[in-house]
Amino acid sequence: MNARQWIGWSVLLVVGSMAMAAADAATDDATLSVGALTITRCPIAPNFGSITLSGYAPGVYGSYSPIGLTGGKSVAGIGDLTAQGGCIVGARSHLSVAGFTADPGTGWLTSVTCNETTRASGTAVYSYSSGTATWTWHTRTFGFTNGTLIGCSIVHN
Repeated sequence: MNARQWIGWSVLLVVGSMAMAAADAATDDATLSVGALTITRCPIAPNFGSITLSGYAPGVYGSYSPIGLTGGKSVAGIGDLTAQGGCIVGARSHLSVAGFTADPGTGWLTSVTCNETTRASGTAVYSYSSGTATWTWHTRTFGFTNGTLIGCSIVHN
């Protein structure tokens, strides 16, 4: 095999692998009923402002239906954190997925779209603990508003 053939086969292998990865991805659509919780004392500076958590936190606020994802995992939370009145906590959004038996890595999630806003896993801060993987996007929110119904789509491996 000469260099040209080797390069051609290498490119074909890479492109084929990318196509297979895309074909293996699952897309799960759901409806988010946005709930909210306001904490009236800013955790960093208790005398200055508040923070609001909005989206879905099981048993606390909001709902997400269906919570089940292809492959047996489930949405354990999705939401925004915003600050008001001088509280200097940075705005952020997150998605938590439960049901893993081992750390799936940041690449398990391709993207999440809610409220016509898409967040890619590659731009998130990723963490894993006790079967739950969480992707957090700092300084970015989905723009959730309490009491609204929003379509969400999670693309994952």
